[in-house]
Amino acid sequence: MTYSVDFRKKVVVFVHSGGSGAAFRHQSWCVRDWLARKDLAPQQKGVPRQRKLDKEALRAHVRENPDAILRERAAFWRLRQQYGLGNAELEADA
Repeated sequence: MTYSVDFRKKVVVFVHSGGSGAAFRHQSWCVRDWLARKDLAPQQKGVPRQRKLDKEALRAHVRENPDAILRERAAFWRLRQQYGLGNAELEADA
């Protein structure tokens, strides 16, 4: 779970003033990590996930076709072949 920078600052100030991180019911490794940091902003872990669709292209499609249902969007992006959706699954939605 990611905590806000304000909350992290409160914990760090409290611990620096002699308090215990246990008062906030946090793991000691978490509080030690915050104390060791110069910047308390959350750090992104790992590599960002690769998306299957371009977000801007999807937004444009939604703007152009606001009433399209999910099945129609999947057909537009040809997701049926990529994810193994057969005709039976699409007809069941109709």
